[in-house]
Amino acid sequence: MPSSNQKERTLKEKMQRSLPLIIMLLALILVIGVTVVTCVKAIGGTSNKTTTPQQPIEVHPVTETAIIQTTATTTETTKSTTTRATTVAKPKATFAFLAETTTTISLPPRTVSSMELSFYQAVMNVGDAPIFPVVFMIPDDALDIRIKMESSDEAVAVITDDNKISPVGEGNCIIHVSAVANPYATADIAIRVEGKSDSVTTPEMSTPSQTTYTTAIELPEDPEEEEPKIEREDIVVINGITYVKGIMLVNKTYPLPETYNPAGMTPETEQAFKELQQAAKDEAGLNLFSHSDFRSYHTQAVVYEGYCARDGQEEADRYSARAGYSEHQTGMVIDVNDPSYSFNGSPEGEWLAENSWRFGFIVRFPEGKEEYTGYEYEAWHIRYVGKDWAKEIYDSGLCLEEFLDVKSQYP
Repeated sequence: MPSSNQKERTLKEKMQRSLPLIIMLLALILVIGVTVVTCVKAIGGTSNKTTTPQQPIEVHPVTETAIIQTTATTTETTKSTTTRATTVAKPKATFAFLAETTTTISLPPRTVSSMELSFYQAVMNVGDAPIFPVVFMIPDDALDIRIKMESSDEAVAVITDDNKISPVGEGNCIIHVSAVANPYATADIAIRVEGKSDSVTTPEMSTPSQTTYTTAIELPEDPEEEEPKIEREDIVVINGITYVKGIMLVNKTYPLPETYNPAGMTPETEQAFKELQQAAKDEAGLNLFSHSDFRSYHTQAVVYEGYCARDGQEEADRYSARAGYSEHQTGMVIDVNDPSYSFNGSPEGEWLAENSWRFGFIVRFPEGKEEYTGYEYEAWHIRYVGKDWAKEIYDSGLCLEEFLDVKSQYP
């Protein structure tokens, strides 16, 4: 019978022979376990991607959040401050190509976050000259202020190459305005186009008709206490249009008839502005363009009412004219580049102040002349009066009302 020592040696030898097999079995079990765990994780990860919402991505801070919701007839802009992101809802309008989605985007500094327009609806007539809304970008120091405009129905109105609204046929449509730098910054304009209206041919400024009518003389109630007023022979009225020294005059005292419609800039004004543009580019490297020029009586009514709704009539009267009292209706006025206070004192504004007279224009509302003109300083607003008159007025240092000795006050 084997001794106990022999039994221990035999058992030990068997264990040594079995050890490699045991190690192989353990390794196999480990490999199988790792494979199973990996598969489970993979399956679980796929499930999370389809059921768990994606976490928000941190964005660079901006200064404003604008949520713009627009319908076919109204536009409402709501602003709030934030330091995270800009969230905008695409307008719900009659554009099949606009999806109703909400998007969160990160805006670089000085990028347009929203916009406001000078008007959100307009009534036009077939044959009217194209119009352009004044666009106020937010923030007002945005680097890229270019816009894109689209029409919901080109049978009613189309967008010209220089981004103006041109009436084509009777009906209603929506003009969608968006910022090139941020297509989510948008606003809509409701346009109604009616039938063709009668137009009035623009009379020559310097050679008025021989048939003239002088202004009425107001007789004093008591001749002994008040000197009689002297009739102005240099003020004539032709078809409801007032001329002083042969210059067509339109201000808060002297309106135009509602029917007066030259259907765009007068040929003389347009040609003179082209010469001015070329000179500014050649002499100073400046790019000057028409932001807004001719407006019909009805378009001006919409523009003015929009300003009144926003700022109140008293404030609006300081920078916008009532329908019939706007020089834009003459077809001889151009708002150059940027019709905002940032244009005052700019290189372009200073160049206009010093050189526009050479081409027949005057800065219509100079600085410090609100008492006479009735309007705030507008460096961008130039009026064509012809080269001879422009030089004389420029040399005098007077505004047009002072030069002609007339008032500008609403009746």
